[in-house]
Amino acid sequence: MKIKLNFKADEPTVNGRIYPKEVLKKAFDERLLNGHFFVQKYNSNDFSVKFENVFAEVKSYEIEPNSEILVDIKLLDTPIAEKFKDREFELTTSGSGVLEDDKKTISEGFIISHLFVVGGNGSE
Repeated sequence: MKIKLNFKADEPTVNGRIYPKEVLKKAFDERLLNGHFFVQKYNSNDFSVKFENVFAEVKSYEIEPNSEILVDIKLLDTPIAEKFKDREFELTTSGSGVLEDDKKTISEGFIISHLFVVGGNGSE
């Protein structure tokens, strides 16, 4: 199941942050290599994975020529996964990094903790 993230590489997000394509590629590659990469219903705000909110695992990603970011997820056998089976939703990242001098662009060293559902789509 391919799902779009709610922001594009190299373009400002709704909060004005810019995630360069190469920084995102490195962060996604490292996260995929370092064990399970989970998708949660809600963001935990402390960069931790709350297993009661996990419903999928990221298997791969791609950054399209138009800078859209798509992730291929596998729904897991969890109580809330059924709610996302036939539903449209967008995801975003939870992670940490350092801003460059322009105070907008995320620099090298960005780390992704997990992905989570954007907006009210995960709250039903």
